[in-house]
Amino acid sequence: KSRMKDYEQAIEWYKKGIDQTADNSYFYEQIAYIYYYKLKEYSKALEWYEKAMRHGGANAENYKRIAKVYDRLGEMGTANIWYDSAIKWYKQQIKKNPAEAQNYKAIGSIYEKMNDNELAKQFYEKAIDAYKQVDEPSKWRRCKSCNAVPLVWEFDNGRSTACKCGEDNYSH
Repeated sequence: KSRMKDYEQAIEWYKKGIDQTADNSYFYEQIAYIYYYKLKEYSKALEWYEKAMRHGGANAENYKRIAKVYDRLGEMGTANIWYDSAIKWYKQQIKKNPAEAQNYKAIGSIYEKMNDNELAKQFYEKAIDAYKQVDEPSKWRRCKSCNAVPLVWEFDNGRSTACKCGEDNYSH
């Protein structure tokens, strides 16, 4: 129960932030995040992600987040429309910066969600190629759990991981 109160308090603080800077999507996104990931109230998460889109947050990540909400709600047709929009945004970013591996990885993960494993694989391979071009893998730290050198550097909610050894050790 106390965690629930903490989340409710956080939502109230973010709403106060909105009162101060209504055209900043950050506070809307944070409220949506709490509803989606912490409280599992997907309809409310959708409402707040849509508000974020209307307040400066029209970007690939929010298109993808809205798609994930529709996916959770069992509305795959609508989710796929939002996933398609996210893919378009990511592809625009790739045109601007083809060496940015995260965009390829994001598209791969979307295709995977859409059960198009062949396209997912193609974009994951492009992500690996992009990582190889911009990073020096020999300098990557080994996984503390399995001692493997990562093949690709992934970013998942701010944690860097890559080896897939099964341990939740995000110290790569």
